[in-house]
Amino acid sequence: QTQRLPLALGVVAFLAINSVYMVKRNKVFLSGVTTENIESKHKNNVCKDINSLLDISQWPEIVFFKDRLPGNSNDEEGDALGRSTVTEFNKMRNAVLTSALVDEGISEGGMYAAQSFAKRVLESGFKEARPLSIAVTGNSFTIGSNCGENRRQPSDECAWPSRLARRWTEVVTRSLGNATDTNTKIEWRMLQENAQGSNNVAHRLPSLIDEYHSENKTLDVIILNNGLSDNMEKPWLEAIVRVLLEQFPQILIISLIDGIPENVGSLDEYQQNIQSERVRKTIMTQEHYNLTRVDFARMSRFLRYSEEERYASLRRQYPGSSLLWPQ
Repeated sequence: QTQRLPLALGVVAFLAINSVYMVKRNKVFLSGVTTENIESKHKNNVCKDINSLLDISQWPEIVFFKDRLPGNSNDEEGDALGRSTVTEFNKMRNAVLTSALVDEGISEGGMYAAQSFAKRVLESGFKEARPLSIAVTGNSFTIGSNCGENRRQPSDECAWPSRLARRWTEVVTRSLGNATDTNTKIEWRMLQENAQGSNNVAHRLPSLIDEYHSENKTLDVIILNNGLSDNMEKPWLEAIVRVLLEQFPQILIISLIDGIPENVGSLDEYQQNIQSERVRKTIMTQEHYNLTRVDFARMSRFLRYSEEERYASLRRQYPGSSLLWPQ
């Protein structure tokens, strides 16, 4: 259980970074937004806060789940180990999650989707505006299987989508403003299921699309984390992307590549820049459709094999640790 906890924390940190990164990329665009219901004061406040949002060292520390919930003061078996794991993550975070690693692992994707997302972030800051709508797909890892800060924490609360929702509130909402006259609500759609592959998502899309269209809504962001379950012989990921872009032209699609050992590969493969077939095909789709990509395999490769001193020193500082994703 605790082995997957730092992994969940790492995923959530990078996804939260990515959410802010997309807005930072459009700082110039934000200053030129002319939509009538976006006041210049609000735009300026957002632009001013972007750089501080990307300073991970200023983010609140992760808190052991029992310590942030009322009525959970009695210690139980596993609490000490859980607290020590969370404490160790907080110590490692600033050393591992650097801007250099972010640049290696995050590909921002197309300008149109980024601008649309940035504009929606601004618009959602007003009380009368429609809340942002964010959906998540994925498999056992995404639902939090075998994840827990102790044996009693519900797996879905430990899973990274739930952590992302909390982290968004802690980092993004509070920084961009949560005064009483703003609307900070996000409609989270947790669509992940055990063993869910892209083919399962593709078959679920028609009903999801009908639901949004019948309510005259749109889907702003979708995070796809189904690679572990995908059958790469058929282009199901591409099928999902094409339908989403057709039905929701402004949608921001964030596609994840998991840092499992098969995707990371060996030192020889790193030195020869050889990628697994799964990773290669996934990146081909991501690049063809100019998607936003969070590549944990690439980041894990640098942390594990790079001779750059910034990464070599981390391996010396934390011997035996995979730093980002268990290997």
